[in-house]
Amino acid sequence: MADFNSGLYNLIGEKIKTLRIQNGFNQDQLSKLVGIGRTSISNIELGRHQAPLHLIYKICKELKAEIHSVIPTIAEINEALETSGSDLIEQLNRKNIPDVSKRNIESYIQKM
Repeated sequence: MADFNSGLYNLIGEKIKTLRIQNGFNQDQLSKLVGIGRTSISNIELGRHQAPLHLIYKICKELKAEIHSVIPTIAEINEALETSGSDLIEQLNRKNIPDVSKRNIESYIQKM
């Protein structure tokens, strides 16, 4: 299960990607406007890079969006975290793992 920071930055990345596409930019175009590499934009959108606040503001400026449009609410983060745990358990159930091991792993995931 993802932790709070991972959930936060995954959601920020998803929202930035949505805005980028709505504005008709590809990652390369946005990266040039913001002054960072295309792979950095990709990593931000995937939640792999925890972009500093000033960079998030710069991205929002180029996308003509207010900062609050990319910052998720606590409820959104909590929902994403709960969903990621459920998704992980579903994936686990599709694997050929002994039932006792599945139960142990599921118990651990739910405690996180």
